[in-house]
Amino acid sequence: MVIRGAGDDGLLKVASLASWRAQDAHGQRVRIMTAAGEVRGVVVAPHEGEITWQALRIDIGALDRESALQLVRPGDGVALVGPPEELPNGCVLSGALDDRVGVFACLETLRRVAADPPDWDVAVVVSVQEETGTHGGARTVAERLAPDVAIAVDVTYAGDAPGTAPWGDVRLGGGPSVFRGPIVSPVVGDGLLAAGAAAGIELTIESGSTTYSDADDVFSAAGGVATQIVCIPLRYMHTAGEIAQLTDVDATSRLLEAYARSLSAESSFLR
Repeated sequence: MVIRGAGDDGLLKVASLASWRAQDAHGQRVRIMTAAGEVRGVVVAPHEGEITWQALRIDIGALDRESALQLVRPGDGVALVGPPEELPNGCVLSGALDDRVGVFACLETLRRVAADPPDWDVAVVVSVQEETGTHGGARTVAERLAPDVAIAVDVTYAGDAPGTAPWGDVRLGGGPSVFRGPIVSPVVGDGLLAAGAAAGIELTIESGSTTYSDADDVFSAAGGVATQIVCIPLRYMHTAGEIAQLTDVDATSRLLEAYARSLSAESSFLR
């Protein structure tokens, strides 16, 4: 979220950044990033009526508008507070697992690949402003690096959570997913599936018209990049209580390594 202003009662007005529901923000503890440091608060809404972004407020304990704006100012960013907790069966509960588990899987891939480096460069990019339009960090770095192939590593909705309609047979412990659709490269997709099968990694397939990820920006950058996306199943996405299973994170890292090692100097990504 982002701060829009403050009312006479000292409650802060907010606006949504990217795609998530106002209902998931309601009642959550938050931290506001200000020039002077973090300010803590809680997201509140009227007891009656629909919960909308226009109705949500953040209570930071300010008594009036003047005292609130002494602590924060419009444009300050807001993040949910959700410290990590270990759960049974190799699961982890935390806020912002989307997409810290993806970053971890990529770093693990680099560690694995570095033990026996291939003859080509493998780079990891951690980008910003995903889901905010075609102007984020992923497109910028794709233009700069102009890679032969790019794989976005993200999370996806796990279908074994209540009220979720996944894009495939996605579940915790079922391994990462590979996407099939018009945005992504079928050559890279088939290569990932083949590398996973050869390594004995359980995978699922998702499909749709768009990935809603950095892959949507990267594939058309730098004159066109052969792009795919690998996703880790995640329950309760865009909340302070996201849940992932560590076996899926490890499988994602092993899949990326296997695919990197399956390439050669003669590899072609032409469709």
